[in-house]
Amino acid sequence: MSEAKRVFPVLLLLSLSLARAAELELGCPAERQRGLGTRQIDECAAQVTASEDGVCHATVSKAGAAFFDETGPSFVMEAVSGRDMDSDDVREVIFRTQGKERRFAYRIVGCEPGRPVLSFENWYPARFEPTSRGRRVVVLPDDGFRGMPDLPSDVLGESAPEVWLMLEEGKLVDESHQFRAHFDLTIRELHDSLSGPMLRKFQSGKIENEDDRKTVAGRIVKLVASYLESGREEDGFKELKRMWPKADYERMKQAIVAAIQNGTAKRIAVPAAP
Repeated sequence: MSEAKRVFPVLLLLSLSLARAAELELGCPAERQRGLGTRQIDECAAQVTASEDGVCHATVSKAGAAFFDETGPSFVMEAVSGRDMDSDDVREVIFRTQGKERRFAYRIVGCEPGRPVLSFENWYPARFEPTSRGRRVVVLPDDGFRGMPDLPSDVLGESAPEVWLMLEEGKLVDESHQFRAHFDLTIRELHDSLSGPMLRKFQSGKIENEDDRKTVAGRIVKLVASYLESGREEDGFKELKRMWPKADYERMKQAIVAAIQNGTAKRIAVPAAP
């Protein structure tokens, strides 16, 4: 075998190994697609390690000095880390961990010593959506709807309306009203899933299967609440009146309002400036 033929498989294996390593998520406990280690973000180093007894440890440091240091049962560095979330020329590291009161907790750490760490919790996981200006929006299913008896069981918040929050001057600000196009897409998809015969059966109480009834109810509630979360109460309640059983309209209207008032945005964000 020629020298070139012997070298090629080695280079191929090395390339595949490097590709797999690049795909690894930085996190603890280590799993198949998640590993311990360090990521460099500008002049900051984000590190996730584990002690011998399995306790996870996350740090962010600059010039060898740690300015974020926390231990816990788990830490995962979100893929959005390294972006400038609020266009202030400081990049952020975002860790997902286990919450004390709710299932998911987050730490947003600016790569600059002395900045306060922004911490918040939610029952449902966040995602980070890009904007046309290069910023990132924190999108969270509103956990105020968690446990509503009319809705199906929901681990990831698929039946809950979303809130769209932006990082501004160290705070999360509820900017949901700026993203109506995204809410409208959800509303259209839900409309398409609710046929006339299905709604008539729901309104008349003729859906006998409890799971089917909750599925229809969940779609209606998410549709209505998507209008409310994006600042269009009148449109939302008009849809609720059209779709929900008439005798139960007021109860459900108040339940949706209460869910939003006790939900994610009201708890962890401040209202947008008028």
